[in-house]
Amino acid sequence: MLSLCAWAGAGVLFFNRRFKNPRVVYYAIGAWVGLALLAGSAAPTLVQRLRVEPSELALEKTYLANNIDFTRKAYGLTDIQSRSHPARGEVDANIVADNQGTIQNIRLWDEGPLLQSYNQIQFFRLYYDFMAVHTDRYEVGGQLRQVMLATRELSAEKLPDEAQRWVNRRLQFTHGYGVAMTPVTEVDQGGRPGFFIKDVPPVGEIPLTRPDIYYGLKSLDFLIVRSGMKEFNYPGQDGPVYVRYEGQGGVQLSGFFRRLIYSIKFMDINILISGEIASDSRIQYRRTVPERFSTVTPFLMRDREAYPVVADGRLFWIQDAYTVTRRYPYATPYENRFNYIRNSVKAVVDAYHGTIDYYVADPSDPMIQTYQAIFPGLFKPLSDMPGYLRGHLRYPLDLFTIQSQMLLQYHMEDTVVFYNKEDQWSIPIQSSFGETAALRPYYIVARLPGEEKEEFLLIQPFTPADRHNLVGWIAARSDGEHYGKMELFRFPSGRHVDGPNQVEARIDNDAVISEQFTLWGQVGSEVSRGILLVIPIGDAILYAEPVFLKPETLDFPELRRIILADSRQVVMHPTLDDGIDVLAGKLPAVEATPLVEEAAKAPGVSATIAQSIEEIRRTLQEAAGKLEELLDRLQQQNP
Repeated sequence: MLSLCAWAGAGVLFFNRRFKNPRVVYYAIGAWVGLALLAGSAAPTLVQRLRVEPSELALEKTYLANNIDFTRKAYGLTDIQSRSHPARGEVDANIVADNQGTIQNIRLWDEGPLLQSYNQIQFFRLYYDFMAVHTDRYEVGGQLRQVMLATRELSAEKLPDEAQRWVNRRLQFTHGYGVAMTPVTEVDQGGRPGFFIKDVPPVGEIPLTRPDIYYGLKSLDFLIVRSGMKEFNYPGQDGPVYVRYEGQGGVQLSGFFRRLIYSIKFMDINILISGEIASDSRIQYRRTVPERFSTVTPFLMRDREAYPVVADGRLFWIQDAYTVTRRYPYATPYENRFNYIRNSVKAVVDAYHGTIDYYVADPSDPMIQTYQAIFPGLFKPLSDMPGYLRGHLRYPLDLFTIQSQMLLQYHMEDTVVFYNKEDQWSIPIQSSFGETAALRPYYIVARLPGEEKEEFLLIQPFTPADRHNLVGWIAARSDGEHYGKMELFRFPSGRHVDGPNQVEARIDNDAVISEQFTLWGQVGSEVSRGILLVIPIGDAILYAEPVFLKPETLDFPELRRIILADSRQVVMHPTLDDGIDVLAGKLPAVEATPLVEEAAKAPGVSATIAQSIEEIRRTLQEAAGKLEELLDRLQQQNP
């Protein structure tokens, strides 16, 4: 109607050239504005108030059904298998015995504390940095083991001031080196992480013969390899070890014209005049994985993180990518960005050569089919991916987060239930030490109910809207033929299951645990609690949370305790096995180690304070001995 009115007004104004009556202009514009107000605001408001509101559900039922159906299709929610879960409250000896594979893979380390530990004990030189910790799984000793790992990236800006020279920054310090890899279940003496791969050159249970990282998470805008300068490889026992790049990455500076063009591109005359650059030298730029990926395929949306994989003795990066659009009919937009998403592509970047291979993970997606037709040589079938990489594919974190958010409402498929929001869900909240945060999805190795073996899963629990008890959880599978399958487990509606926030409150209210936290705080240590994990083991639910200590003056956390909980009790012990034995009834609930002894061992405690604590301990022991003697005498006098 507005379009017709605008065309009519334009015609009137055109013919008004002859009559030149200004009122015609006012009438034409006024008519359009009046119709815009009437048709765009007043009429919809009246229809909504007088026609729709008295019979809203009946009139909108068809549209609600379309919205539910198409939104579930747009976000890949239609294939989710829904099952019931009994959510038993107690973790007894039988459950422990039947689920040892899950229990022995309970994640004890968090990304934040582990990253700080790596940057204290595995960096070796000031110019190395661990940028981010990633999660994956590896077969070690015939068992599936969940690990956390981080790449040792080169930070050239941390070189000493006297070494901040063009030759050093552009020709000599060219690459990072190796990774640190930790099994999530192992804690060495002193609360430090154990390692599957560590040190330089790398040693460990997983072979890594090509640890050089020319393409990673951090880099200068350009570097030149195969120059006349030796490239620093790693600090050896007898001095620096040097290497010459033999890979395929970079553009060969084969002549004067190329050197001139690149000196203009990077506004650096040294590229043109340096005598260290030879005809076979190669200039490398766009070396970070996100920049490299987005430059080649800007039409794909990438996942928040590319994760490293150690395979075939080399380092690779796997980057999940998505096809998205805002034009899927009837579907509800996610954060007003898109209303359709598919994890259609897995990209693999070689950390040494910089090559990118794109593999189609969802060939049924019509958008990726179109891109394949446009770029016929770019995409490969997933079956072409090497086997040593396929075992490290994982369900992408961003997609799972989006699907979990949409599932909060769109698990309700009945239009009446959806309209009344009778079963609205929310993401659990966890609070500890006064800090509140949403419980993000997390990877675990566990055995799903009804399955025969453990697998790599991505988990997200759910709570009712504005409530803290759990109503269910969803798992995305990543291994073998089950890759991409999602299963939703719903708890019985008539049973209360503690949510993360309620378990955190139980921890805070536990007298023994709160006493230990207070004592640690009084001796100069900062206490931090990790992410509370909700772990399904058989028909029961187990809650696990690590406790870290670190000195106030140094970011060097140590894992000192593991808190475990079921519906009956909350326990805190130095080891996972002791905590499990307490829950199963094999050990007493009270920890035997005196709190004063543990306080004396806390990081950051000076010798004077430790001596005072020891004197307090001896005094308490003497007092306890005298009290026992007094009680014995009283019992003898009054049997």
